[in-house]
Amino acid sequence: MTSHVVCTHLDQPIEECMAVMTDKRSAHLPVIEEGKLVGIISIGDLVKSIIADQKFIIEQLERYITS
Repeated sequence: MTSHVVCTHLDQPIEECMAVMTDKRSAHLPVIEEGKLVGIISIGDLVKSIIADQKFIIEQLERYITS
């Protein structure tokens, strides 16, 4: 446990959250809005989101190439 908890906010980009979690070697990151805890994200949540974004981009590029 640590006395200083690193948090994120709803507007922070996924890439920044991933960098913070990697730097701090943390598997979870609390999400704070107006001084209150509104959720917790995991490294798995971030990886799933990045994979989904990349899959979407690949599909769009494939459509562009084949049309």
